[in-house]
Amino acid sequence: FCIDTGHAYNARILDSVFKSLGGRIKHLHLQDTFFGKDAHLIPGEGELPWEEIMLQLSKIDYSGLLLLEIREKENISLKEVLQHSWESALKLQKRLVELEKS
Repeated sequence: FCIDTGHAYNARILDSVFKSLGGRIKHLHLQDTFFGKDAHLIPGEGELPWEEIMLQLSKIDYSGLLLLEIREKENISLKEVLQHSWESALKLQKRLVELEKS
């Protein structure tokens, strides 16, 4: 299965999708958004519960593909988008490491 975090959130299945599909998830599209929108924001810029998402990914020992699915932004350079995306990915990685230690 391929799961898009923003789409799952808007479909109101984000809470259950990792639990129900578990190891059958092979591809993740990571994006943040606000309910009712398909914003494709950098993780941390919207309202998705990244703490819970990282916990669920840790529980299923996810090792599949990851794609940051980020929409273009006006008046922000590619360099800045990549920098913000990198910083977000590092925060997610740090939290995942913390969760795995606990």
